[in-house]
Amino acid sequence: MKKYLILVAVLVLAAACSGGEDCTIKGTVPDDVKTVLLIDRSEHVLDSSFVSNGEFRFVCDRSVEEPVAIKINRYNEPVIIIPDSKEINVKINAKDVSIKGSKLSKEHAALEKWAVNLYMTTSNQLEKLFEAGDTDAADALVDSRDAEIVKHCKPIFKAHKADYVGVLAMVLMQNKLDKKDFLKLYDSAGDCVKNDFRVSVFHDSLTSK
Repeated sequence: MKKYLILVAVLVLAAACSGGEDCTIKGTVPDDVKTVLLIDRSEHVLDSSFVSNGEFRFVCDRSVEEPVAIKINRYNEPVIIIPDSKEINVKINAKDVSIKGSKLSKEHAALEKWAVNLYMTTSNQLEKLFEAGDTDAADALVDSRDAEIVKHCKPIFKAHKADYVGVLAMVLMQNKLDKKDFLKLYDSAGDCVKNDFRVSVFHDSLTSK
């Protein structure tokens, strides 16, 4: 009996160290979609699901560091999911995406949407300024935008140093920070952030000089 209890304890510990539990990702897609893909951040296909009655289902490892993404071939952008809970529900239609059951996925999507909106707004303004030949105003607008990105992303990064939301926050602001500030934030980050290709390449470009 004692040996059995020790074995159980070892198995439980091993499961905890490896992430252990699975995450079920379920969702709905437009009626004309027949197949949905589950991909990793390198866009390798992890799984595929035939759509039945507009619904799909995947099971993957649970993790706050390794995102997956829902890919529908006729849509350009995959829907990034951070599998941080037991079950996540995703609703995809032609206009928008809703995610329930994953706090980190919703925070990642909100940060991504904020950044896209900011860049779209300032891009339109920059285009008008360049057409008018007002390069000084254009430069000032870029500086203002960059400062806003750092102000918005830095507290998000500090709250998510060890998960994939922190990766996005760092990627958005890293080239807008001075070297000293970037390295200070980088040194405080978890492996999830440090090992991201975009962050590690930027880090190496600074430290190799």
